[in-house]
Amino acid sequence: MFRYNLAFIMFLVISLPYILLKLVTKKRFRYHFWDRVWPKPIKMDDYVLVHLASLGEAKAFLNIKDTVEDLFKKKIIFSVTSNIGYEYLHAQGFNVILAPIDIYPLYHRLFFYQLPYLAIFFETEIWPSYIGFLRQRNVNVFLINARMSEKSYKFYKAFKSFSHAIAQFNMIIAKSEIDKKRFIKFNPNVSVCENIKYALKRKEFNLDLKALKSDRKNIFVFASFHKQELKFLHNA
Repeated sequence: MFRYNLAFIMFLVISLPYILLKLVTKKRFRYHFWDRVWPKPIKMDDYVLVHLASLGEAKAFLNIKDTVEDLFKKKIIFSVTSNIGYEYLHAQGFNVILAPIDIYPLYHRLFFYQLPYLAIFFETEIWPSYIGFLRQRNVNVFLINARMSEKSYKFYKAFKSFSHAIAQFNMIIAKSEIDKKRFIKFNPNVSVCENIKYALKRKEFNLDLKALKSDRKNIFVFASFHKQELKFLHNA
């Protein structure tokens, strides 16, 4: 952990000119910048922490948010890494914070008042200091909808700080058997579940069939198909 934090700080120092340039030119870099380097302590009691990356993951998790709250009988605080994810969740009225830079001492400030009941990380959000801080304080930490590409697998094998972080999860729920086979190299507590992004809420439509004219032609809608399938559409 010490080596990871030292290397991370050295990387930030070396990258300082680039970071300063991005702070000037890119909104997402300067967005609530001080909250990332000097986070505001969480003051809510008895909560579940859910850490996400951005908008897509936030929308996916909201499919199971009510289920998680009902299961643990606790409110959720979202932790995100992007300004878009933060703005979306904040606009929806949810409790949300911007995750600090992954330096161990910053989590002392973030969790100064209250640790979470448990923490849920989403997909590829594997941050050694974040996870290590919580596990050292006996907070159960889960990784859900977990995925790991072949490139990421090689990266985690090469850098022990990340492979050690994966090993610390109490449970990993991978979204495919291929992902499970890769994660299980680092952590034996892996299971597989359907991709949460497909757990969409069913929408109800009120359709008055009598109002439709009988002489109308059938209409078919095709979406999200490959160019190889155009021939099928043309012949349909």
